[in-house]
Amino acid sequence: MLAIIDSGSTKTDWYFIGTGSRFGEDEIHLTTRGLNPYFVSPEEVGLCLEKEIYPFIDNRQVSHVYFFGSGCADEYKKTTLYTPLEDFFPEAEVQVESDLLGAAVALFGREPGIAGILGTGASTCRYDGRRIVERMPSLGYILGDEGSGAHIGLQLLRAYLYKDMPMELTQAFATFCPGTSGELLDRVYKDDKPNRFLGSLAVFAGENRPHPFIQKLLQAAFDAFFEKQLLKYDTVRTLPIKLLGSVAYHFREELSAAAGRFGMEIAGVASSPLAGLIRYYKDKHK
Repeated sequence: MLAIIDSGSTKTDWYFIGTGSRFGEDEIHLTTRGLNPYFVSPEEVGLCLEKEIYPFIDNRQVSHVYFFGSGCADEYKKTTLYTPLEDFFPEAEVQVESDLLGAAVALFGREPGIAGILGTGASTCRYDGRRIVERMPSLGYILGDEGSGAHIGLQLLRAYLYKDMPMELTQAFATFCPGTSGELLDRVYKDDKPNRFLGSLAVFAGENRPHPFIQKLLQAAFDAFFEKQLLKYDTVRTLPIKLLGSVAYHFREELSAAAGRFGMEIAGVASSPLAGLIRYYKDKHK
């Protein structure tokens, strides 16, 4: 049985293929809490496996585990996941890799290209069909993440608090995101995960995308994504560009327009890496 896992900070999707389900299915999809190694301990990972995976899967029947997750680019942090996964799946070959490599594999398979993730955060890489050979730093929602949900949310909140929004949008935003200025600032500066709060505000941009103010804000955000990320690759005009993530998927028309402004095009967009990863590893093990 194969285990293909896509993990973020909020949730983890587990997809099992082959004999090993306790209920007889050949394929089973499970969802658990997010397993970002910056936010969970090895003990918490082990508990998640015992309580949320073991009731459905015979762990000794799993031969290969492919885990792709946020926070897994750092080799030291990988052990937070690798050790409990190896303990829980004693017969399996365990691989723990970054969500960015997972995105590249899902988008390109064995072909080279420029892969990007645009969700709550933003990251990109150049992929040679097997591994990441170049990547731009992901500076997070304070210093970077241009074009991400958190970046869009930050621009919206700034415009709202500075009273730079048109009145009709100001009224709608006050309903969408209620609170005093002090309360909203506390959510940015005192909450544990302000990037998630800011990322959630990007929904407002999606709901009001025809408005000229929102169109201008999105244009600036996605132009910045191209300038700070994609244009830094020497091969960006010779390799296909594909993007993955909720922001990439829901704002694909605006991203396509941004690419056109730089004389490029987006070759493909996906909301999640899971389908591409399943296709890749099914083919690999058939």
